Amino acid sequence: MVQYPLLKYITFDQLVDSVDQDFEVYSTENMMDRQRLIKVVKEVNADLGIKINREKDVILEVKDSHVELPLDFRYMQAVFLCESTGKTRRPGIGGDYVEQVSLNPFMQDLPCYASGTVCPTGSFTDSCGKCYILGRHPQAEEETEYMITSPLRLTERTLSNSCRGGKCFGHDDRLAYELDINEGVILTNFKKGFLYISYLSEMVDEDNNILVLDHPLVRPYYEYAIKKRLMENWFLTNDADIGQKLTYVIQMLQQARLQANNYVNGIGYKEVIDHWNNKRNTFLAKYVNMFGTNVY
Repeated sequence: MVQYPLLKYITFDQLVDSVDQDFEVYSTENMMDRQRLIKVVKEVNADLGIKINREKDVILEVKDSHVELPLDFRYMQAVFLCESTGKTRRPGIGGDYVEQVSLNPFMQDLPCYASGTVCPTGSFTDSCGKCYILGRHPQAEEETEYMITSPLRLTERTLSNSCRGGKCFGHDDRLAYELDINEGVILTNFKKGFLYISYLSEMVDEDNNILVLDHPLVRPYYEYAIKKRLMENWFLTNDADIGQKLTYVIQMLQQARLQANNYVNGIGYKEVIDHWNNKRNTFLAKYVNMFGTNVY
């Protein structure tokens, strides 16, 4: 399956806002019922297929032989047992923090104004007359490192319902460690441990807002699908004479759908390279290596 790591997304509300600017009359007539339009966007997402879904990975800690899946889990791509190999400190993303550092720590416990010293250039004097400077330290965050140790045996139910096409990388039916997925919960035959999971997520963000693929070759499909539904509702509710406009929107929707699907389901660069390598290896095996000659 081709993955597009640089895909960008916008929320359902952002999409409808852009359509709202084109169809102001429907907004003023209260025809822009966003809850009903959610169904239209979900249908478009389903038509475009699983390739537009975001790819994520996560470390889950198994306790008492179970752990909950992420809320946005759709399909599992890979799963492995792993173990923690230690914790490291890395610079954080919150910026540096500033700390007041005394120039003479031995005088910190003295009463105010007891030192009577003159602070050097570049330092400061606190309310007690003691000298200090500002020390800048990078923010640090603790990060746990994990090492993959073993594949697992997946149950038939997991392969059928949670692995796309019945295949998941990391499955080996010869192993003792078993993993089963049932109603959003991972069940294991071992008490505790860590799991690395790579999965395809639902088309929602962290706040459960519906996402749509934001690409110039795909976005018109969403917009014309919404416009078609709005015009149909307007036609049925107000008996308006918009037959020609609706026909035009339907034609544009068909073109936009074809364009979007061609982009999403088109052959990617990696698929071309893999196909070429397979053809080359087949040729070598059939016509060259049969004579015991190694050609690279």
